[in-house]
Amino acid sequence: MVEPLGNHPLRSPVGAVTLASWTIYVLIGMVHLPSTPPWALITSFFGIVACLAVALNVRYWLLTVLLASSVYLCFYTVRVIHWAAKLADADKTSFISGLSFYYSASWGLVAHAFQHKGILHGLMQFFLDVLMPLISLALIVAALRSRRSRPKVPRAG
Repeated sequence: MVEPLGNHPLRSPVGAVTLASWTIYVLIGMVHLPSTPPWALITSFFGIVACLAVALNVRYWLLTVLLASSVYLCFYTVRVIHWAAKLADADKTSFISGLSFYYSASWGLVAHAFQHKGILHGLMQFFLDVLMPLISLALIVAALRSRRSRPKVPRAG
């Protein structure tokens, strides 16, 4: 299961970004622990699995990165659609205007966190609301591209 030969995943951009981003995500979740939402605990679990796979150089580490990022993006998408639909329904407007309001409110939350809770909370809010969805999407694209670009090694025997 553990692949001893070859380059270590931490030497690749996908492995390094995976370890860094999911470590930050899990630490932010731990800071907010008893009130951390269940979806954040689930995504944190998959992030921890991906980090362990990268750190331990597990043979299928790229698949764990894809899985963790996909699970995160699924939960994120459901959350955004839910809130945008709620906002659109409450205001009797279109879903697109609800989506627009959701993202403008996200920036407002980040600004509020910086102004009223300090730099650390502002950075955490920025990471959760802006960076993590983008990083997850980038990890999926990069992992898929690196899987395709790997040379096929013929099996002996």
